[in-house]
Amino acid sequence: MGEFKRGLSDDFMASLAALAQNPGWWQDVLADASLIIGIRDEKFDVYWNGQSLFNADFRDGRVNVNTHVKYLLDPDRDDRVALKENGTFSVVSIPMLKRYVPGTLSKLKRAADLFSGMEKQGVHAIAQANENIIDVEIRLDAKGLDTKRKQPRIDIAAFEKRSDGVELVFWEAKMFANKELRASGSAPVVRQIEEYKRVLEERKTGVLSSYRRVANNLVAIAEMDDVRKVGRAIQAVADGEELRMSSPANVGLPIFGFDADQKAKGSIGDIHFKKLKVQLGTESRVLACGKAGDLNLGL
Repeated sequence: MGEFKRGLSDDFMASLAALAQNPGWWQDVLADASLIIGIRDEKFDVYWNGQSLFNADFRDGRVNVNTHVKYLLDPDRDDRVALKENGTFSVVSIPMLKRYVPGTLSKLKRAADLFSGMEKQGVHAIAQANENIIDVEIRLDAKGLDTKRKQPRIDIAAFEKRSDGVELVFWEAKMFANKELRASGSAPVVRQIEEYKRVLEERKTGVLSSYRRVANNLVAIAEMDDVRKVGRAIQAVADGEELRMSSPANVGLPIFGFDADQKAKGSIGDIHFKKLKVQLGTESRVLACGKAGDLNLGL
């Protein structure tokens, strides 16, 4: 049976705190609040527009970090190469970034943008606009469960402050043009969300304990510099307030990437939004906003 596990150990956190004192990739990440840190099990990803610029883990008593080779093509180069008659390119050397120096992070972000789709950029904008988001790009382990996918991935996990504690909620964000929002019967996104709920219910204990740990990790990371902040609900959980998750889990659907005409009463957007609310059985958890960065998840 699979399990859900998230969080960084005390030794890992101590090493990151020490690393934060020295110029380099981690200090640059801390100073760039536009980057999202997605904490996994004794590892983490640093996301920019849905692309993992850095993946770091803790082995042999040290922080080990890697990036994808595709982000190392120097975006400042303007070289051109000839295409020969035999079909080969006359490339003598590939203009790759060879060393991490000041300014490298901005180049990695520019290179990553070449591989980021509009929906991924929208999810990133939503995460930037809502302070109590605790995780993004969440892979769930459905091993041993009756699900179509064995590793379904949901876009966003967030904390919502309640009068009796903090609730862990989830969001599957979609662009208006995404065909998964439409169907003559039940929309594919509705089936996706039901699948998420089934897996989250089975993994509930691990999910809650993991995100309590992640809240503590993110608060400790924010304390390593004066740029990164955490939301009040995340701080509250780190301070010991109860974290709970409803049964079934609360999974919402933010939709973005449309204009006023597409949302107007009687339009195709209006029709689909109403159908989705009926199919999901909720009014408040289907949110629609033209610009992703303007979506308020009500956290």
